[in-house]
Amino acid sequence: MNDDEMMLLLLQTIRVDGNTMYLLDHGFTLFSLSDSIDSLKKKGYVRSKDDKLSLTQDGESLFCDLNRKLGRRGFYKYMSRMGNYIDEPMPVKEVYVPIKRVKGKKK
Repeated sequence: MNDDEMMLLLLQTIRVDGNTMYLLDHGFTLFSLSDSIDSLKKKGYVRSKDDKLSLTQDGESLFCDLNRKLGRRGFYKYMSRMGNYIDEPMPVKEVYVPIKRVKGKKK
């Protein structure tokens, strides 16, 4: 993941009040996560209220700009890719499909 994708992932997580474990699985460390959040606060993209992070209007603009820059549109700008959950397709020779049986008919 490049820096823009990492920043977009962080903004998405803050935007939906997501789980930070997902960020840690995708390349963030506790230090880099803390540093990135502090940086976003200083730039005015994120605010903290009642121990909860949320995006400011500028943060929403940055979110939209990063999506546009990365070419994500529609539904995909709100969802991130989960690379560790992609399965490899099973070979066709390993798939067994039984013959369909219809009541009242014989072979």
